Amino acid sequence: MPIDSNFEESAVDVGQAIYLHHYPDNSKPRGYYFDLLELSVKENPDDCHVRMLYAREFLVKGETQRGLDEFLKVLGMPDVNQPTKRLVLLNSLLQVALTYNQLQNYDEAIWYCQEFIKEDPTYREPYFLLAEMYNNMKMYTLAEACTTTAEKYCTHKYNWVERANTWS
Repeated sequence: MPIDSNFEESAVDVGQAIYLHHYPDNSKPRGYYFDLLELSVKENPDDCHVRMLYAREFLVKGETQRGLDEFLKVLGMPDVNQPTKRLVLLNSLLQVALTYNQLQNYDEAIWYCQEFIKEDPTYREPYFLLAEMYNNMKMYTLAEACTTTAEKYCTHKYNWVERANTWS
């Protein structure tokens, strides 16, 4: 089919009623993706999006420290601050905070949650994570304040930074 040279004029506005749900292909082993991502990182070492996906795979494999190290590399990459890479930055900040929380390194986890909030205070995820950590540290007033703040943000963004459990 030929490309329509008047695409903008012939485009149909469907509004915001269409959502894409991505489900994993369980017919392929997870390792299938890892080898491809590893190759892609070697070919494109300066692509923060590919490195972020690579870092996530280490976490999925249970290699927590390696995943954390890779996410920290992502956050140090120059292109992560470009407007087109905004979700890579936010997701990486959240993953680092989640990982430090898992390792019970609450000081680092709290710092990365605060960095996320500085970048975009309208997501629920860092507030609920902070609430969880403060609850674990028996700092119940702070936990309640974080939960109350998170609940003020009631608009779904429908992107891959959001976590389903913050809306349940």
